Order: sequence, then structure tokens, then C-alpha cells
Amino acid sequence: MRIFITGVAGVLGSSLARFLLSKGYDVAGNDIVRYEESRVFDLDGLKYIWKSTIDLDADDFPWAPDLIIDASLAFADRPLANASPMHTVYGNLATAMRVVELARRHFPKATLSYPSSLNSVYGYLAWNHFNGNKLVITEDTPPIPSSIYGWSKASAELLYYGGALMYNLKVVITRTGSSYGSDGRLDELPHKMILYSIKGKKFRLRNPNAMRLWSYIKDVLDFYDALINKLDELVSPGRPIILSNAGNDGYLEHDGDYITRNFEIAELISMIAKEFGKEFEYEPLPDVTEPGEVIQGKPIEFKVDFSKTRKLLGWKPKYTLYEGLKETYEGLMKRIGA
Repeated sequence: MRIFITGVAGVLGSSLARFLLSKGYDVAGNDIVRYEESRVFDLDGLKYIWKSTIDLDADDFPWAPDLIIDASLAFADRPLANASPMHTVYGNLATAMRVVELARRHFPKATLSYPSSLNSVYGYLAWNHFNGNKLVITEDTPPIPSSIYGWSKASAELLYYGGALMYNLKVVITRTGSSYGSDGRLDELPHKMILYSIKGKKFRLRNPNAMRLWSYIKDVLDFYDALINKLDELVSPGRPIILSNAGNDGYLEHDGDYITRNFEIAELISMIAKEFGKEFEYEPLPDVTEPGEVIQGKPIEFKVDFSKTRKLLGWKPKYTLYEGLKETYEGLMKRIGA
């Protein structure tokens, strides 16, 4: 199988490229990062195009792809996105539109996979606070964003969905919880806290009761492995599908998806730090929040049920948050040391 990954030098793109090459697939991709400075400079066999997704042309592809994974998440940073809404909307939608147009004009037989968001697309679930219920999110729950960033991601989903219907394309949208791992961005919450622990610095934790669904990168990659093996069975022209690779296998015990509050991640990292001979001290800042984290003065409350995806693929997350964060802590110690 020939797989093209946009944004291949990013966290998700580079992880996918490394994983898929190890599986024996032909892999190519593009990014705006200079190859020598990228996360993929050491990947033998990767065909790298130094170019923005917005400017990709059919001639840039080394072959007609069977699968295009659009990981060129132009803006994956909610605070920046909310502070720069015009920049965010253009970046997130223009890249998606370019991939849809490339498929329509040049690669109509390719399957398009768009890795969307989960926590942001559902906008911290503002409607929950009007009916007093805890919403159960499934693959069929419609997006209800309450931030510009979430709106841009939901709109990109709809763009792919509409492109599939209009042009008879094969499209699969995948919604991911906030992912983490030792190769992740250091400004993501778990990575920031681990970094502060390694450096012996006190961490100021904003909005400790904010809830989020976290997914370990190894589980996410296993999802794509299962998806690729069933692409022909699940995806057909003009019939887009939405799946979710979000989730974990519990907090400390293997007991299913656990929606975690920020302070619970901090407590796990404090526990793990001691196992590595370190400490982690943090100061909760309950009155410091980002737009959309608190609705009508209340933190979010939600549950998830992704049994549809897991039944279709025969896949489910294997790692508890403790197990994933422990591997991440160890990996980041090596990364910082290097």
C-alpha cells in the first residue's frame, strides 16, 4: 500500500510515518519544516516533500497514493487559535480543501483520512449545562464546538464529509482524544508537567478540574494499523464514515475509558516521578482558565461510548493512563538528556 501523509514532520505525522514504514508500507509526505531539522530526517525510505499542503500539486506525489492521511493540522494549539481566529480558520480549512481537491482532480481512488479532534470538536459540551445531564459522546454525536479552534476542526470534518458526497470520494474521519507520548510536543499538558518534574521546578496548574480524554500514542498507532487492514471493507465511495481512536484503558487499573481532570494527571505524574527518584510539585490555579474550559461557571462533564468503532475494527486501547505516562516520563528523560 502507498500512503501519503501531509504534515509528516509533525507529532502525529512523524509517528505514523515511522510506524507505517516499520510495517513495510511505501510512505511519502510533505511538511513546511526543513528536512534536516525535522522529526523524520532519520527515516530511511521516506519520500519527503518540503512544501506546504496548501501548495501541494499532483506532480509532488511520487506515485498515486492508496491512502492520504491529512495530518497537516495547521493549528493544533487552542490558545493560539482562539487568539488568532482568522489565521486559524484559514490554515485549518485551506489545507483540508487542498487535499479534497487533489483527490477529486487527480487521485479519485485514494481513501482520505482526516484526523480530527475530540475534546475540541465537542466544545466542552455547552449544552450539557442547560439540561443538567452528563452527555455520552459516541461516533454519531454531532460536533458542538464552543471555540474558534473547535469550530475550525468541525468545519474541516464537514468539508471532507461534503467532498465525499459531492465527488464520490472515499473518506474516513477519525476523532482522537488529546494524545501524548515521549515524542510529543513539550507544551502539551502532561509533557509540560513531566518536563517541570525532570527540571525540579514547581508547576502552576491552570483549571485543575478541567476534564479531558487522553490517548497514548501507541494506542493511536495500533488503531491506524487496524483501520488500514480493514479500509476496503469499511470505506466506500460517497459513503464517509466517522470513527474514534480516542480513549485509554483506565486510570490506574484496566477498567475502560477514564475521563481525566487536570489535577488527576498531575497526581499520576507525582506518583511516577517518585518511581524515577524525582519529585513533582504543583500549585493549582482554579481561577485561571482558557476560553471554553468553563461553561456558566462549571467544568465540563461527559462520558464516552466508542463501542461502534471498536466492534468494527476489533481494536481497543491497551494502556492505562498510568502505564502510558510512565513510559512517557522515561522517554522524556532520555529525550531531554539527549
